[in-house]
Amino acid sequence: MRQEYAKVRLLDAPWFLDREYDYQVPEELAEAVFPGSFVTVPFGGGNRRRMALVMSLTDSSQYDGVKPIISVATPRISLSEEMLGLVCFLREMTLCTTGDAVHAMIPAGALASLAERFVPTGRALSDVRRLSTDETFLLSHLQKVGSAGLDTLRARFGAETEHYLQHLVRLKLVTRELRQKNEMAEKEEVSFALAVPEAAARALIDGEVKGQRLGEKQREALALILAGTVEEKALRAAGITKAQTDALQKKGLVERRAERVWRDRRTVSATESAVPREFTLNEE
Repeated sequence: MRQEYAKVRLLDAPWFLDREYDYQVPEELAEAVFPGSFVTVPFGGGNRRRMALVMSLTDSSQYDGVKPIISVATPRISLSEEMLGLVCFLREMTLCTTGDAVHAMIPAGALASLAERFVPTGRALSDVRRLSTDETFLLSHLQKVGSAGLDTLRARFGAETEHYLQHLVRLKLVTRELRQKNEMAEKEEVSFALAVPEAAARALIDGEVKGQRLGEKQREALALILAGTVEEKALRAAGITKAQTDALQKKGLVERRAERVWRDRRTVSATESAVPREFTLNEE
């Protein structure tokens, strides 16, 4: 397989270190790394993790022992081709650093709040025997929760967790991704809707269906959902507990709907920033 390399610039590098560095693009990250994406890389003799901006991709490097990229940010937080060009323009014309140019265009919280998460890819494993029991439980947990940080996983699965994760990443069952962790981060909005015809739901609420009785709170919940899709927080505010909505789900009367949303869409994609599409310079 052809090896790919990324030329990156560190966001926290001082002016005299602000140059392009070569990093290997791991096979499992190849589809997620592109010019304008943000990545974490090991830098220096101590391999300290640094945030960097991918400037370009190439199929060769003049250096030996090129280190691999560790993780890549969600594509929602990235620079468009136009903005990447503007970063280069600002650096060359104003003598600012790459990091200064980037932070002038992206809301401060978007990058400062990024944290490494492990996310299941959804890829099927052809032979489950390739996984240990611990790795199987770890993968199952990630598939259930959606994503998790290393510290959280280590507390649950023990000291060997990082080793398990590395194996899962190599098998492309899990990927490392930089996601926001603060109040602007992606969150899940849950709602409930009827899974049966309205007439059937009304009959259950009125107690007209023989052999199928609902508790008082379950009838209240079903009555609220009868009017249309209802957000989970509205049901909780009305005194309907998770146990009651779970029971309605188990009986096949309602369906749970989950949607990933962002609290502050200005931090979602740098391509949606207020940078003008056309700009002109004066004669100076």
